[in-house]
Amino acid sequence: MVSWWCNQLSTIPIPKLIRILSNIATYIHENSASGLMHEEKMKEICIQSIKDSLSNHFDSKANMQEIENQTSEFVRTICEDVGILASRGGSLYDFLHLTFQKIYLFTTYQHRNYGTKQRKGDESSLQNITQSLRYHMNDPRFCVPIALALGKISYSWSQHDFDRFCYEFIKEQDKFNSLHLFGAYTLINCVNDLVNYRSDKILFDTLDRLIISVGQHQ
Repeated sequence: MVSWWCNQLSTIPIPKLIRILSNIATYIHENSASGLMHEEKMKEICIQSIKDSLSNHFDSKANMQEIENQTSEFVRTICEDVGILASRGGSLYDFLHLTFQKIYLFTTYQHRNYGTKQRKGDESSLQNITQSLRYHMNDPRFCVPIALALGKISYSWSQHDFDRFCYEFIKEQDKFNSLHLFGAYTLINCVNDLVNYRSDKILFDTLDRLIISVGQHQ
């Protein structure tokens, strides 16, 4: 879908297009209960996204015309209804399907948490990602992004590092979590989203934690 759309947006390469859509998804998720965004805000995000992609190479005089052209091209293509964003009237837009919004929201999340120079699976990276996932676990709007994140981690990391991550993820953090075991429940619930299967030891340990918790708090 994105590749086809990018063919319609000849002036915007795919990575830049994905960044724009991801930033739009993040803005809607964080600021719009209705899931709608005004065209002017969409243009503003588009311009800022393109500026960010230019990084230190941005020259206001040399690049501003290109940015304006790409923004106009982006909005024009959206207005032609190509299947990702849709006009809802009154200069308001949203994602045609909520799943699209969640996928691009995950892309933003992935960039924030994996877009560092840390080695995959090192202690700092493991702690940062685990804490970030835990922070969003009780927000139902993050169910799909978290499932995508777990699938990405299981695919990208070695079996050893992924097992370490799983142990950290299901650990009880406080008295409240010992009752609800959000980490263990989330991991079991997302098992079908994992690209590479975790070890049986992890699976049994996760199930044990859930069974013990149920027995203690009936």
